[in-house]
Amino acid sequence: MRIAVSGSGRMGKTTFVNDFLKNWTNYSLPQKTYRELIEEDKHSQNTDGKHQLKYLDALVKQVEGYKRNDNVIHDRCPLDNLVYSMWAYDKGNKGCDAIMMERTIGTVKESMRNLDIIFVITTSPMNKIVLREGDTKKDLKYLEEIDNIFKEIFTRYGKDGCHAFFPKDDSPALIDLHGNPEERIALAKMYVTPEGGTYGEDQTVLNTDEMLKMQELLTQQQDALKEENKEKDLYRKFGL
Repeated sequence: MRIAVSGSGRMGKTTFVNDFLKNWTNYSLPQKTYRELIEEDKHSQNTDGKHQLKYLDALVKQVEGYKRNDNVIHDRCPLDNLVYSMWAYDKGNKGCDAIMMERTIGTVKESMRNLDIIFVITTSPMNKIVLREGDTKKDLKYLEEIDNIFKEIFTRYGKDGCHAFFPKDDSPALIDLHGNPEERIALAKMYVTPEGGTYGEDQTVLNTDEMLKMQELLTQQQDALKEENKEKDLYRKFGL
């Protein structure tokens, strides 16, 4: 099965990929990672149309290199390129014009046929952007804006399939990942069998033990959020 992990930076995608490979040892990474495909000096806020198309072509060739029965997991995929290009187009970055976007959308849409599942990690009370040393407020704003685009695409996909970006007849499943690393792997096990395939219509996705474990994790998350909100209310009460 062909899987990808997408989302804004600083959301733990690579950690999830590494944990996934430990749990599904019959999976592998592509020969080159996303970071090896890009040039760091032109990535992020400084990107331009020429480089975005270059990255897109590399990512498309990467996903096209695998067949449906291959077990591979990608750290990012063409969908990520689309999101970053949409951001750059909105900001008016050099070369990020309507022609570039038209090519990007068409290419990304067709490339989605080469993926079976895309796990998407976006912010939530359980998912937060974790800045690294040296990151600035500008970096945080940028990551939040990228995250919002991912959320919009995910929301539209859930409502109507988002056929502007995904083919109607052969689209990957978009699955939301949240929680800590252990919880994210537990969620992945709801969709990926121990052998690395998908659950058939005659199979139950979760057994009883798995359902109890997920319920316990969700309860712990809810309790932690309640305590966090109580603490914030206390700080506000005393002007801290």
